[in-house]
Amino acid sequence: DEPIRLDASRAASWYNRGIARAAKGDRDGAIADYGEAIRLDPVYEDALANRGALRRDAGDLDHALEDFERALRLSPGSAALLTDRGLVHAKKGEHAAALADFEAAVSADAGFFPALVNRAQARGETGDWPGAVADLDRAHAIRPRSYEVLVQRAQARRATGDLPGALDDLRRTLELAPPDWPHRAIVEGWIRSAK
Repeated sequence: DEPIRLDASRAASWYNRGIARAAKGDRDGAIADYGEAIRLDPVYEDALANRGALRRDAGDLDHALEDFERALRLSPGSAALLTDRGLVHAKKGEHAAALADFEAAVSADAGFFPALVNRAQARGETGDWPGAVADLDRAHAIRPRSYEVLVQRAQARRATGDLPGALDDLRRTLELAPPDWPHRAIVEGWIRSAK
C-alpha cells in the first residue's frame, strides 16, 4: 500500500500497486487499482492490458474485451494485445474472431510464441490440423524444450494421421517434462495404447 500513500494522484502508483496485488493473488484489488490508474490516465496501455487479462481470467469476458479493444486502439499492431483479445474471443466461443486475432498477431510478429501456440489451438478446433502442425513446428523451433508444445503437436499430428510423429513427440515430452509433471501418466498411457 505504500506507493499509494506516497502519491495517490499518480497513475503509476496505482498501476504498481495493482501489479503487487495481482502477484499476491488479490485479483479484485488489482483490477480496482488498474481501474484507478486508467481513470487518472485513460491511455495507460499496460494498465488496460493487465486489467483485461485479470478480467479474462475471472470470466468477465465482455469487460476484458473492452479493455483489449481500448489498448489496441493505442497500439493497433501489438502481437501481445491481439493474442490477448483472441484469447477472450476463444473463451467466448467466437472461434473465427479468435483465429483472426491470432492471424493478425502472427502477421505482426511471425515469431511471437503465444500467438503461434494459440493459433494452432484455434486451427485444431476448426479442423485445420495441418495448419496446427505447421504453427507448432514454428513454436517448437522457437522453444525446443517446451514439452507443452510437443504434447499439443502430438495431438495435431495424430489428427493428421501421423502416428509415428505423434509418438516421437510424446516420447520427447517425457524426456523434457519434470518427473512430477501431472500429465506424465496420461502421456505414458497414450504411448502404451499406441503400441
